[in-house]
Amino acid sequence: MSFVAHRNSHRIPIARLRSQPPLHYILAVGLVMRLAWLWFQVDRVLWLDEPEYLRIAQAIRAGSYVDGGRWLRPPLFPLWLAITLGPSSILLAKLAQTALGALLIYLLYRVALAAWGQQNIALLCAGIAAVYLPLIAYSSYLMADTLLLVVLCGFLLA
Repeated sequence: MSFVAHRNSHRIPIARLRSQPPLHYILAVGLVMRLAWLWFQVDRVLWLDEPEYLRIAQAIRAGSYVDGGRWLRPPLFPLWLAITLGPSSILLAKLAQTALGALLIYLLYRVALAAWGQQNIALLCAGIAAVYLPLIAYSSYLMADTLLLVVLCGFLLA
């Protein structure tokens, strides 16, 4: 009997594994998937509105936000982009977008928990958000969608 107890003493009890909050695992999976997407998309060409947002952010970094009718964009995302732009590359801004994408998973968990009051439903919502391909993809694009969703979830939770 002592041999069996000694042999199994290195194992983690099942009850202790069940008591660990699965939200941490969901957030980790979501972050890893977003970082992997960023890794494979790091050299892609900017598309759709990304070049325009980048021009506006560079203008803000240079000290001006002169619209002149060319830019029909509200200044919040270009301001975020101007703050997170690196000195010589846009990788830092893409990493900040990826972090916002991971934060969005947690905020959607909190919104679902506030709306339904059941942790299982909130965990399901977070799990779907962690592996939902459009949310993964847009978290590495220099587009306003991820920031918009984070701000909207923040307003819902306020």
